[in-house]
Amino acid sequence: MGRSSPFIVTRVVLKREENRGERLPLLLWRASRLPVTRAMEWALTLRRSVPISSASLDRELRHVALLEWWFEKEGMTLDEPMAFIDALAPGKIEASLRPWMARDQSDRKVKKLSVSPEEIRDRLAVAKSYIDWALNNAQRALSVRLAPKQCLAVGAARASICRSLDLVAPTQISERKTEGLTVADSTRLLQVIEPSDPRNPWGRGTSKAANALRYRNQLIVLLMLAFGPRRGDILKLHTGDVKAFGVDPTLWIRRRPDDPNDPRDWEPNAKTKERILPLDATLARLLNLYIQNHRSQVPKYKKTPYLFLASQTGTPLSSRAVNEIFESLKAEFPKIHPHVLRHTHNDRLKEHCRESGISEKDMVGHAKYLNGWLGDNFGTYTQRSARESAQRMSRNVQRQMFAPLEDVPF
Repeated sequence: MGRSSPFIVTRVVLKREENRGERLPLLLWRASRLPVTRAMEWALTLRRSVPISSASLDRELRHVALLEWWFEKEGMTLDEPMAFIDALAPGKIEASLRPWMARDQSDRKVKKLSVSPEEIRDRLAVAKSYIDWALNNAQRALSVRLAPKQCLAVGAARASICRSLDLVAPTQISERKTEGLTVADSTRLLQVIEPSDPRNPWGRGTSKAANALRYRNQLIVLLMLAFGPRRGDILKLHTGDVKAFGVDPTLWIRRRPDDPNDPRDWEPNAKTKERILPLDATLARLLNLYIQNHRSQVPKYKKTPYLFLASQTGTPLSSRAVNEIFESLKAEFPKIHPHVLRHTHNDRLKEHCRESGISEKDMVGHAKYLNGWLGDNFGTYTQRSARESAQRMSRNVQRQMFAPLEDVPF
């Protein structure tokens, strides 16, 4: 959504106790900075109640802004439902609305002819939800006794518009499945991210700050390779979530949505369930070394409990910074990104389960627990014995991961 749009999307952090810390996106008129009333009513009454993440609601409001911009250009408004349904015929949707929703409206110097099919499909799905919600409200406001024809007309138009939007949406194309790293590439990745390796792309020099940066980035990659977590899982970790000592060292993945003490404008969120993950001795030692010796090199590190901090400011690390960590690895691993390591972890887990003679049902249950996936988990992980079985399996997978590098001085 470029500067030529009459709308902007911003966000506020709520302060009231029941919603304290929530990042709420707002769709505003650019000129007046006043909320777009209907769009915000849709966002607050329909979408926010799902619930939906702040980032997802922000994205959807940008799609609504694009739709409202088209309404304005076409002289249409949902405030007049009868005139609206007469104007928004199927031909209008196909010839005008669909091409508009496919346009690249960004301020980039070099624009695409069209956004991706996935983006078009997402925009049209939001447009369908928004229009259907508005017409449903209009239909409910009409009196069936006093205006039966109008009620029927609006109801028929709702169904017709939704069908038309579905028909013009790009067909879902099954993309080539993302594949994890091979065993050889995983081993080479472990070597490259070792702080003393000459191929390591992070933090030039031998200063304590440069070493701290390399150890931080190494740990982020190791955790993603060992457990396959999402960025939000990693970025929400506190130092207190790490238990590096004792017979069974563990890492606690916790959900902390709408944390009022999280200073990030774009707050990362853990989309998965809370879980306690087992730490291999090597990984536990590296985490303890990082917390004790390297995290303390970051300015103002005592002011926040978050595990991973920006090296210059001491603020919690951002999602963009994690993306940049992986971008810097692409010289050695062109296709690498965080989700590739998620696939790599699950590939290794499945492989180890098969080699251990674990049934398909138990394999899926193990994967659900360790990944924090939602679902019934086959009723498996309500029991302590099954949880401990999954944790033992995870330790074995980590041991295999580090085995080729036993001689590397971590």
